[in-house]
Amino acid sequence: MDHFGDSLDAIFKGDDPDKPNALFLARITWNKTRELIYRVYEPEPCHQYLTRMINEKTSPRAFDYRIDNDPEGKLAEWHLNATKAEPSAATPNGGPATQLGNSGVAERPPSVSEPRWTEGDITCAS
Repeated sequence: MDHFGDSLDAIFKGDDPDKPNALFLARITWNKTRELIYRVYEPEPCHQYLTRMINEKTSPRAFDYRIDNDPEGKLAEWHLNATKAEPSAATPNGGPATQLGNSGVAERPPSVSEPRWTEGDITCAS
């Protein structure tokens, strides 16, 4: 699974290390699934690559993905602030830590971030 995730990471980020197309936010592994979460500047190349991989059946693993339109960056704030020392930034709702195995994806709060970026969630299942 790591090789597959590494290859997706390289494709999503693109060729320019000084201005990557994507920012890796999180990897969640639970119950024989892995979710990779990115902030993507230009989603179309990622979408084309993933669609081609699905259509040509060249993926080493079954997976699905979604790309959420998020021009204000609201979906990524929790991930971007999760390592801050303030308790309110440590969890999506500011309460106790989310129980292991619960990614909390549906509980992401509104946020502000770089405009024009899109957040895409990619879930790979074995």
